Amino acid sequence: MRKNIDIAGFTEKQRLDELERVKAKYSKKGYTFVNYTDQGMTKSFATFEIDEANIKQGSGLFKKIFLGIIVVVIVLIIIAPSDNEEKETQSKPQITYNLKELKDNAVYILDTTIYQKNDPKYVYARFLNAWEDKDYEKMVKLTTNEWKYKQQDPVQSLKDIYSFKTIKSMKMLDSKQNGTEAYKVSAFVEYSYIQNMKEKVSNSILPAMVIKNMDGTYGVQPLSVFISEITLD
Repeated sequence: MRKNIDIAGFTEKQRLDELERVKAKYSKKGYTFVNYTDQGMTKSFATFEIDEANIKQGSGLFKKIFLGIIVVVIVLIIIAPSDNEEKETQSKPQITYNLKELKDNAVYILDTTIYQKNDPKYVYARFLNAWEDKDYEKMVKLTTNEWKYKQQDPVQSLKDIYSFKTIKSMKMLDSKQNGTEAYKVSAFVEYSYIQNMKEKVSNSILPAMVIKNMDGTYGVQPLSVFISEITLD
């Protein structure tokens, strides 16, 4: 099975550096690098392939991990605070973030199995994982219907916003209801980007509006992610 991964960068050197990072990442996942196609800043891509036997082997490992996660979830439910305590915490006017603690607990891929599928956190976590994987087609599927239907090319629209930012680590934070059909879901995201031809790193809180669609599903409003960004550097 083959998979194309977008490679973005202003210069050829930046794209080649990004290619090396992507090759290292996907080799750990069992993929084999096939070739690289350079078509400029936003249209270059690398092609990888993986043996289906490796995928099946990985799925067996996933089942074991999933069972372990179920045990952890049960423990978390037992020790979780009451609704009153949670409401009391959410009513605080300001939240102070500990950058060191956030970075120590951040992960490369968010675990979505700990959420119900109708939980706005589940949708935002999958959206962030797709961004980390540079899978813009999956990101589009996780946006609000209203946004995607207004775009002539929703995949390219997301690339224009997200392709020059590369996630290094992240951690899901809180979720607060904002109106009857929307939630404000926050996550800590450490990402790199290019500024003045140099790579920089931002440690940010990215609150996203996750809105219920007419069909009852939730979707991320992709433009909201950076509007209320809180930089912790």
